[in-house]
Amino acid sequence: MNLKKIALLEAILFTTTEPLNFEELQKLTRSRKDELEKLLAEMNGRYAEEAHGIRLTDIGGYKLIVKSEFIAA
Repeated sequence: MNLKKIALLEAILFTTTEPLNFEELQKLTRSRKDELEKLLAEMNGRYAEEAHGIRLTDIGGYKLIVKSEFIAA
C-alpha cells in the first residue's frame, strides 16, 4: 500500500466541501482504477474501526464525515 497516496487521498477527502466522484479522485491522486479501489477499501476499513470518529461515505460521491453517534443532537 502506498502510504503517501493514502495520506493524499485522506487529505483530499477531509478538506472537500462537496463529495467527489471516483473519476475526480483518480485525477487528484493520479491513481489507476484498481489502485484507487484498493486505497478506498483500505481507508474504509480503517475508519470503520471503533477507534475513529469519522467514516468514509460514498453517497453522492466520496467524503469523510463524522460518525452519526458523535453528531450532537
